[in-house]
Amino acid sequence: SMALNTKVGGVANSQHLIGCAADIICKGLTVQQLITKIVASGVPYDQLIDEGNWVHISYVKGKNRNQYIKI
Repeated sequence: SMALNTKVGGVANSQHLIGCAADIICKGLTVQQLITKIVASGVPYDQLIDEGNWVHISYVKGKNRNQYIKI
């Protein structure tokens, strides 16, 4: 929701607001291990962001950039 997005400091055009992004953790895996598994899986993504304690992954309809960013 916009209220939650605002509360956590999200940008107004966040892909989270339209269901095209998620912030994830996976018990038993480090953030880097999770990123490695996502990349190796071939799952299409627009952005894959190492946020330090979690992984942000987003998808866009159309051409995804497959962009990796480490914060």
